[in-house]
Amino acid sequence: MIKNCENATPDDSLSKLPENFAFVMNVKEFLSPVPYEMTTDHLFRRATSNEIEIIDNTVKEMSASPHKHTLKRFWKRRLPGPPYIKDDLLPEEEWRYYVITFNGENSHLMQYIQAASDISPKEIEIGFNITFHMSGEKICHSYGSIPSRYYQTLQRIDRDPDYFINIKQDDISYISSKYSQIIKHDPSSYPSAFDVKDVTLLDINNLKSLPYRSRFQFLGYFAILESLLVHKPKSTDPYDTITRQVKKKLVLLDNIWTPRLDYTFSPTSSTEKIWGKMYELRSQIAHGDSIKSYDYGCLKEYSFAFSLLEQTVKSILRFTLDNTRLIVDLREC
Repeated sequence: MIKNCENATPDDSLSKLPENFAFVMNVKEFLSPVPYEMTTDHLFRRATSNEIEIIDNTVKEMSASPHKHTLKRFWKRRLPGPPYIKDDLLPEEEWRYYVITFNGENSHLMQYIQAASDISPKEIEIGFNITFHMSGEKICHSYGSIPSRYYQTLQRIDRDPDYFINIKQDDISYISSKYSQIIKHDPSSYPSAFDVKDVTLLDINNLKSLPYRSRFQFLGYFAILESLLVHKPKSTDPYDTITRQVKKKLVLLDNIWTPRLDYTFSPTSSTEKIWGKMYELRSQIAHGDSIKSYDYGCLKEYSFAFSLLEQTVKSILRFTLDNTRLIVDLREC
């Protein structure tokens, strides 16, 4: 979509067009010097005043009422707080506008850098990208996004007090390292379930297009977990159940990878007991039973169960990128 075209000066050329950029929606503060080079072609930095104006206009254009008149509070105002308070505007240097710049096409940015972030301990959320081009004698820009994921992100901002995060150089470096691994990942010699690059990470992206921490997201994360860790139970072995496989294999993996899974919400419970309860909750959801009155026991509450499942899937995927052969073999055990 072409919009906000401006007359070009006689000296303007393709080489003098503004930098293409993607809006990073969820960074409160970058606790390291900027700009920071993520990859050879991608630079992470604060947005300029011109970019902020374009971001605000794009957010308005992409957002349906009533959001279009209130969204600026997410990035310019103190959180939490209603939009009508006049004195809650942050100093400009504290506005939460960060971008990733890029040249040329943006497919790697929207697909693989976002995918790398989705499995990293600290996730950044790329809302949309802006690309500049000449149209006759005018400089124009267009935007690209994943509409369903963007919409769910807006819903989450309004409801999740932990949405905005502080990050540092190490967090961005980690995302960059996962990006490099994803680009180089070759699943051709492995079963189809281990096509992390073009299948499983797309599944993660699709899950992000569902309401945050919804029951469907919960079931989707479980499906990914099982596709990577579980083989079809042998009918001749009564102990070869899916639940038992997951329990045993997660204990094994948690003794190998770093960081370990966070079970601090239930410090006195064993890993096997927690995952037994996780599978009970999965069954409850899969069969359409209400979880409002569910006895969570050692899981404490739904948010803890969801966070554990999400971090587990992310840990497995990171480990798979490093140790695909081992995970393939482990699934068959």
